Amino acid sequence: MKNLAVILKKTSWVYFAFLPALLYLTMSSCGETKATKSDAELGEEFYVSYCQFCHGEHGDGAMASMLKVPPPDLTRISKRRNGVFPVDEIYKIIDGQEALKAGHGDREMPIWGATFSKSENIDQAMVPKKIYQLIEYLKTIQE
Repeated sequence: MKNLAVILKKTSWVYFAFLPALLYLTMSSCGETKATKSDAELGEEFYVSYCQFCHGEHGDGAMASMLKVPPPDLTRISKRRNGVFPVDEIYKIIDGQEALKAGHGDREMPIWGATFSKSENIDQAMVPKKIYQLIEYLKTIQE
């Protein structure tokens, strides 16, 4: 037992010597926050996962030639609407609330509102947020 007491007595100064450095490192890292992605960046990830196959960069995705009606160039949404990006209209198209206009043929485009909920395993209440993130990305690619 005496040997243990001697060992603890001799080594305890090491712990006290490094304690301030350890506390400093711990406290200095507490203020740091992990960089979070913007809505547009998150929307771009969704675009790549769900939209790019058909729409590509300019309506020329890998699946575009297999569709009855070519998908529109999503970089020209505002241009086709006199410089206005219609957030509500685009939301309804993505979510499936609004029928696609003539030129889109039947509803070959999936109803992403329901798909996001299932494929991303997210709560239905989060679907509008995901759609708005996608819309934020679409706004950034307008010509």
